[in-house]
Amino acid sequence: MSSANAFSWRVEAEEKHGRYRDRLANLTLRGDATNSGMGAGSFDAKRAVYRDSSIGMTRRLSDEDEWNEEALERRAEDLARRALSRWPWHDQSASDRETQDRSAGLRWRIEGDPWHTESAASQMVLNVAGALLSRNPANAERLSGEAISSNVPPASRYPPGTTAGTLTMRAVPGHDDCVLYPYEQDYPTSAKRCRKMGERCGVTVEVEFEEDSRTKVFWRLLADRAGGVPGQKDTWRGPSQWTSPLNSSGDRVVIHVGNPELLWLYIRAGDSAGSPDRAARVRQYSWRIRDKMGDQDLGANLEKNSEEGWTVTVRKRWTRDDEDEWPEAAEWIKEQYERLQAILADSPGEGNATTVTPDHQANPSGLSATGETAA
Repeated sequence: MSSANAFSWRVEAEEKHGRYRDRLANLTLRGDATNSGMGAGSFDAKRAVYRDSSIGMTRRLSDEDEWNEEALERRAEDLARRALSRWPWHDQSASDRETQDRSAGLRWRIEGDPWHTESAASQMVLNVAGALLSRNPANAERLSGEAISSNVPPASRYPPGTTAGTLTMRAVPGHDDCVLYPYEQDYPTSAKRCRKMGERCGVTVEVEFEEDSRTKVFWRLLADRAGGVPGQKDTWRGPSQWTSPLNSSGDRVVIHVGNPELLWLYIRAGDSAGSPDRAARVRQYSWRIRDKMGDQDLGANLEKNSEEGWTVTVRKRWTRDDEDEWPEAAEWIKEQYERLQAILADSPGEGNATTVTPDHQANPSGLSATGETAA
């Protein structure tokens, strides 16, 4: 290649790099610290890291053979399609919007306005309240009392970090001076609450939802296929379930199926108040999980989790929307639950800390670089 051609090629390459460098298609979520030092490394070197990522959008990068303009354009189109399906644009054509609306599991609207889709009933209650307050300031008085807590108290009355502030009252979107407790038992109860809020404000709030959510159907399959776990509620539609207490401390196994790409289980302490004894007991469980379940993908954050009352997680990749994977997932959940139950049963006296040897500290076998923390 002549020097002139080489110079021209370099200029063109730099121009392309500048054009694409900070575009969305050339950015991804890292999810852990493994990629922090890769910087300007080759794409081939990065693919191995992407392949092991816990984040689906990053893992899909490893499917590309080269990272060039064509790959960037493909990813830009894919990200745009996924974003529009998750957050429909209000200016889309009516036919496109209607197609998305029909596929939504939970949606609401006021007085024939465009539909709003939700992934959680609690967020729907908050958003409906916010929309009604934005619609007419006088609705604050109409919703005070039973609909929105007591006399619509200011959110500052429940500061962050307090039990009421974090677990009970939540600020209404766009109206931080108003709070409410948005949690109900199920979709029908939340839908009824939203409709009643509309009635109090003199408008019609429509709510539509699937009677059987995907998580509810999976929980039923777990019970039918693998016998379920102690205390399982077959009618539960939430992303997590807790077993019955499995020892005198009330410790339980928690199963989380809400992540579309990752399943996980962990042991949760039965005592809600943090204490050195609780942290020591849970830390002991985590070390036993590391020793006895190293054949599984295990989460990290052992010390942080111990202080908060739960162990490292036991994880498995899945595609939640692929129902063909469900039977295998159900069997895996039951097997790992039984192993965690055995760890609880094999524990020495509750509240007694087990000394961790240097060998244990130096060899966290089976651990991956990142951890999943279930809320």
